Amino acid sequence: MLQRDGGRRVAASVALVLSMVVSLAGTPAHASDTDPCSLLTKREASKVLGAKVVKLRRETDAASSVATCTYRTKVYKEERLRKFKGSYSLAIIWSPLTDAVRTGIDDNRADLDPISGVGDEAYASNGDVFAIVGTDVIQASVLNWQTGVSSLRARAERAVRLAVARLSAG
Repeated sequence: MLQRDGGRRVAASVALVLSMVVSLAGTPAHASDTDPCSLLTKREASKVLGAKVVKLRRETDAASSVATCTYRTKVYKEERLRKFKGSYSLAIIWSPLTDAVRTGIDDNRADLDPISGVGDEAYASNGDVFAIVGTDVIQASVLNWQTGVSSLRARAERAVRLAVARLSAG
């Protein structure tokens, strides 16, 4: 299973698409060499977050082919997160669009807010945003900040727009 910093993701909700993808124990529709850390630069992620990104962390779940890049800052939005090393961060998650993910999106469409003009289709789920581009799913989540959903969503949507543009150009 893909690890999400063992509880450090206190502030952000778990996005619908990530939980669907990670919980699947099947063979992905295709494997990709897409590196989610190549979809945003540190500078772009810093602009999205409004704080300097100092470290990248790559993770891949071999069973599902889900790959995550976490852009970490030295900022702690809440002092209680310091003991968990839960700095303010942005996660960019890439996964293949499997039949099970497609079904999960279709079955939960009432809980998703569509976003126009991003990839083939894009949605917000709470503060997280994901887009589908061909057979790729790109998701952005702002981590470790307890604030309004609209602030989280605005940052996540900006990150997804940047990532989709780079993915489409590549």
